[in-house]
Amino acid sequence: YDVAGHKEAAKRGLPKLRDSVSAFPVMTDKKNVDVFKKFKVLSKTEVASREHIFVEKYIKQVTIEAETAALMARTLILPAAIRQQTELSEAVAATEAADVSTSTIRTQLEQHVELVNKFNEAIEALEAAGEAHHEDVHKHAKHIRDHVLPAMNELRDLADALEARISADLWPLPSYREM
Repeated sequence: YDVAGHKEAAKRGLPKLRDSVSAFPVMTDKKNVDVFKKFKVLSKTEVASREHIFVEKYIKQVTIEAETAALMARTLILPAAIRQQTELSEAVAATEAADVSTSTIRTQLEQHVELVNKFNEAIEALEAAGEAHHEDVHKHAKHIRDHVLPAMNELRDLADALEARISADLWPLPSYREM
């Protein structure tokens, strides 16, 4: 919605729920449960059960996405990035052996190594964030929203940066141009 829509919602006293995790508990608010009960749609227990299922589904789906992202990063993108690093290193060594200035290619290598290191750290951060579990599903969902999703986004940003630097013949996935 645009700004006018947000202002109108605020004027009407409507809640501003930015994500699913914020919205889940609203389903079991007394006034909402009372509406379901009044029209004989769902009982309080049924509403609570559905809300619990929605939270668990959210947790499961985002966890699968995070595990898949980490797996793809570790087994596809990181090896390609290391191969690119090796090629750059060999180019620096060959150029230096020819007694030619390597400042430009050395700078590229140093930037690439720094990016690969950050990417590897981001994989580890995502894996660590995904290992945390809470018995309370709402706390677990909040952890996923506050820690796992940001770690996935950071990994994605770094993967995008690597895609722009890695040779097309080494890149293991369809590129944005190809899609």
